[in-house]
Amino acid sequence: MRRTAAILAAFFIALAAAPAFAYGEFNVRLFIKDVHARPTVQEDYFLYVNYDWMKTHKIPATKSAYGVTAQAEDVVRERLAAITGSCLKTGAQNGEKSDEARIANLRRCIADTKGREKTGLGELAEPLREIDSVKTIGEYGTLMGRLMRSYGIGSLFGSFGVDVDIFTADCYRASIGRPGMGLGREFYQQQGIEDYLKAYTDYIAGLLELYGRPREAAERSAGAILAYQQDLARHALSKAEMGDPSVAIRELKLDELKKLYGNFDIEAALNAAGIGPANGADRWITSDGKLLEYAAGLCTPDRLQLFKDYAIFSLLDDFASVLPAKYARLQTKYVNFLNGVRKNKPKRKADDELCEELLPFCYGRLYGKLYFSPADKKEVTSYVMLVMNEYRKRLASADWLCEATRKQALRKLDTMVVRVGYPDQNGWPPYLDALSVKGPQEDGTLIGNAVSLGRTQLDYSFGLLGKPVDRNLWTAEPQMVNAFYNPSDNSINFPAGYLLPPFYDPKASRETNLGDIGNIIGHEMTHCFDSCGAQYDEHGALRNWWTEEDYREFKKRQAAVVKYYNRYKLADGIYQDGEQTLTENIADLGGLSCIASIVGDDPVKLRAMYESYAVSWRVMINEAEFRLYLTDEHALDHVRADATASAEDSFYKAYDVKPGDPMYVAPEERVRIW
Repeated sequence: MRRTAAILAAFFIALAAAPAFAYGEFNVRLFIKDVHARPTVQEDYFLYVNYDWMKTHKIPATKSAYGVTAQAEDVVRERLAAITGSCLKTGAQNGEKSDEARIANLRRCIADTKGREKTGLGELAEPLREIDSVKTIGEYGTLMGRLMRSYGIGSLFGSFGVDVDIFTADCYRASIGRPGMGLGREFYQQQGIEDYLKAYTDYIAGLLELYGRPREAAERSAGAILAYQQDLARHALSKAEMGDPSVAIRELKLDELKKLYGNFDIEAALNAAGIGPANGADRWITSDGKLLEYAAGLCTPDRLQLFKDYAIFSLLDDFASVLPAKYARLQTKYVNFLNGVRKNKPKRKADDELCEELLPFCYGRLYGKLYFSPADKKEVTSYVMLVMNEYRKRLASADWLCEATRKQALRKLDTMVVRVGYPDQNGWPPYLDALSVKGPQEDGTLIGNAVSLGRTQLDYSFGLLGKPVDRNLWTAEPQMVNAFYNPSDNSINFPAGYLLPPFYDPKASRETNLGDIGNIIGHEMTHCFDSCGAQYDEHGALRNWWTEEDYREFKKRQAAVVKYYNRYKLADGIYQDGEQTLTENIADLGGLSCIASIVGDDPVKLRAMYESYAVSWRVMINEAEFRLYLTDEHALDHVRADATASAEDSFYKAYDVKPGDPMYVAPEERVRIW
């Protein structure tokens, strides 16, 4: 499956014509095998910095990509495995309700392969029987409401849940999400995906056959499910549109929902899910309302068997990893194919990771204390304050903002919640201490524990309906190797798992850390003012705080960013989608520009910062991963490194880049918003 970028063009997105640019095209060489010599700074900065590393490393057979993020994840996984080993030795000494005991009991259930086979479908047998027994669309809708509440599965007409009220940000409101679309709109739009569609339908059919459907019937159902989901995808908002809350989000009352879902009793389904009028809900927040309307119109009696088979598939798919080995193997085979992974992980490692995924915050409480010190938290927080002070200056001096808009922007920055490392005692999810895990010695089973753990979290989540928002609570486990901005509470979040080399190194120079963690901080802070985040106020409520003239200028600058990123050519006929990746591109540009201002004009210090910055995007991907990147809201890492550098004035102070060089962008064409 190793092909050149030119050959890839025949398999990926086919555009009717190449887009027209004011800029010259930048040819991105994505695969290191196609690069035969280290390029200069002027030709390709990402490859200039990362060439030697990429030439001497390979993507492991168990991964679809390999780079600094994967290396950090490997370190975190090793630490979590050590926690598992310690819990197996000492868990019972800490009390049966301790995190250590929960981890030990669950890990022993995972290792109990005979018990898994003997248990079979376990706690899933009854809901599966109920799905199979449904006789009408009305019964199906009500049953699915109850199963969403109890098992967290989705449906082909939407999904139910409870989220922060996007319009007030002060309480929790019932929500209705989009129906399941399988591989998704952007994936289905690609060319040459026949092998992936076959793998997907084979997977659906395989699970249905394991459940008991005859092979021929299972294949028919799988084909029908795929065709249905592709049809839904054609009527869905794009990823770019979903990233714009003014386009995607609607608030509906019961009479509007009844009109929307005219083919079955939506009120009964909502009540069964615990988010109906019987539960005190009087308004529902929806995403992609037009798609919901279209999907609801397809809920007709002639499609009942299709809907039932999808519900069965969805339930088995959600729990395949904790069912007998034949289910887990089928899921692993499909996921590996989708990601281009050539080899399964060693069983012990896969089992450890399954345990970690089922008890994320139990591991998180142990991880934070063991691997993130108060000194680390103090230093990272100092970088946050440094970047925030610089951002304050930039907002104050932004000559395109009027005083009223500037005042609101500064207020949003000053009230931003900062989370670093791991939460204090009041920040952990309240349901944690209610989690119960039985080991094999107590007749505990893996599927039984998985259902119980999920149910406890669902009870908590659905129980939030109508309650005030607690802004002390973390939504990210401390071992997460990522950082993010949450617009619903105006917070920037830097879990401990992300705060390790190369992203943050207490032994590194100031410039090196600014190029890594400093830029990450600036990136997440800029999300507060990107095309999506800028629509939320300082409390996290969706509210327009802009003057009409300033917002018009803001949109004009966004359009320039879209056009700028569209210049990056990934293969013949395939360009970076600047519209789809707009929010992340704004954040990349803002983060780097902010850090460059902090570093100053010293070329030596700037070069140290830029090299660290380029290393932070270091990654090699396989062709399957490339295909998935084309559906993502992030630009490819290679593009993220080069595009932001070329757009930043200080890059030209650090390096001798001249007109005519591929990395050169004329001053008047260097896009910037913040």
